[in-house]
This record gives sequence, structure tokens and C-alpha cells, in this order.
Amino acid sequence: MAEEKRFVGIVGWRLYWRYFKSGGGLYFFIVMFFIAFSMGIRIFVDYFIGVWISNKYNLSNSVYVGILFGLAAATMIITFVKGFLFGHYMSIVSFTIFNEFMNKLFKKNMTFFDTTPSGQILNLVTKDTDFMDRELSMFYSSFFDVTF
Repeated sequence: MAEEKRFVGIVGWRLYWRYFKSGGGLYFFIVMFFIAFSMGIRIFVDYFIGVWISNKYNLSNSVYVGILFGLAAATMIITFVKGFLFGHYMSIVSFTIFNEFMNKLFKKNMTFFDTTPSGQILNLVTKDTDFMDRELSMFYSSFFDVTF
């Protein structure tokens, strides 16, 4: 039986880039655009409330409320689209990486399966894939929300 290899240390930027590239380069930039746009519209709502408080344009409160309502609706729509696109993008990433893994696993010769414990193979397929699907998606979602 072969000894299980454990990789410990810093993950290089190339691995992160490969992870994001597996979802499609153009799709990645579309998702980043919606993340940045969603943050921009939230900042603009905060700015608009400051304009409303100072009554900078001498409009009635009902006009300000209407504008704020429109901005809130736009914020909700953009945030929904951002969340949907990000979730879909992460699903594509996960599916692509899982398919690459399975293709490489199926191309292994028989001695690999004779010398590698089946529990180790199952662990790679289930636990590590589950971690990639759940934890990394949540981590990257939080990271991009804070970054943008």
C-alpha cells in the first residue's frame, strides 16, 4: 500500500488563477463586474441619503422617497443577479474541476488502484470535493464582497 501524500504550505497564485479560469475567463469578468456594480450602487444609495438629508436639490420628500425606492429596487435586482451569476459560476468551476479529476482518475493504471487504499480515493472524491463546493464558494463570496 502506498503512503498517503499530504501537501502542506502556501497555495500559490497559479492555483488560484487555475481555479477561477476553470469557470471560464469571460464569465469570471462578468461576475466581477456585477460584484463591483452591486457595491457601487450600494455606495451611491448611501451618498443619495446624504443628499436627501442636506436637501441639496430642494426637492420634496416624496420625490426623494421615490428615487430611494427606485435605487433600492435596483440594488435588490443587481444583488440577486450577482448572487445567481456567482453561484452559477462556482457550480461551473466545481463541475469542471470534478470532471478533470475523474478523467485523470479513470486514466490511472490498475497498479494505482491496487496500491492506493479505496478510502483515500473516496476521500478525495467526496470530502475534498464537498469542501471545494461549500467552503471555497462561501470564502470567495465573502472575499469579493469585502474587496469590492
